[in-house]
Amino acid sequence: MKQPAVERFTLANLRSDDRRVLAGFLLALIVSCVGLIGCGDRDRQQASEVAPGAELVEVVPAHKIIEVNRWDRPDDQRRFYIIRLPEVYAEEQMLQVARWIVDDRHKKNDLVNAVTFQFLFPGTHGKYGSDGSIHWAPDGELSKSTTVTAGDYRTFRFRTVLYLKGLTAKEAEELLSVPVPGHVIGRWYEHGFLKSIMTIYSHEQKTYFKRQRSVEISSVEEILEVPNPVGRRFDRTLDSPGRGGHLVVTPDGDLHFFKRNGHRYQIATQVAFEGTTVSSP
Repeated sequence: MKQPAVERFTLANLRSDDRRVLAGFLLALIVSCVGLIGCGDRDRQQASEVAPGAELVEVVPAHKIIEVNRWDRPDDQRRFYIIRLPEVYAEEQMLQVARWIVDDRHKKNDLVNAVTFQFLFPGTHGKYGSDGSIHWAPDGELSKSTTVTAGDYRTFRFRTVLYLKGLTAKEAEELLSVPVPGHVIGRWYEHGFLKSIMTIYSHEQKTYFKRQRSVEISSVEEILEVPNPVGRRFDRTLDSPGRGGHLVVTPDGDLHFFKRNGHRYQIATQVAFEGTTVSSP
């Protein structure tokens, strides 16, 4: 059986009106494709322009630079930062702060041989220790600061030389919730190795100094209040953990520790005022 002839489709077979419609459709399709390609190029160009800047925008943990000391010698330019932190930070968070300060202040300007960062948690006084210390120096060693020219950072690296996990807000709240008998004169943070809440209170006509290191562990010693020109002074006995010496509550509420020879060796920050029994940090 003979198959019917199949007419091939060609533009010549279309009527003039149909050819115009098809031509218009193809033209619109070509324009759309070109536009999409151009948008893609534009997007890629914008991405290449934004990406480098975006890499520089880093979320830096909250901190406050409270002091910057300079060591200026012809062959040794150093900077020493004292930084207050709003809460107990992990070591990596302190490193983030240190890296940000270096990038912001010392990569292009104020060229140095070494930088030291001292970090203070809430309740730590900078003059009497810190909760964390980080060096940025050749091979992480301050002793090698004079082996390089200021600004030659090829061998520089960060090195944590001290990290003391202080009291977290939850730990402090737990310690402050431990009942204290009698009348509370004041309560203070103690960070660092000991990590405690310290309390001075009066009970049955005597005065006591208490360190609460955990909910279960504490130490108590009797102290004697004596007249003092400024603040309130409490003397410790010779058989106390401090082997004598005395404590002074200053007018601003801090607790100062003094040895028998009068040398002040510690300051703690107050967290509760006189008359309170339980307080949150």
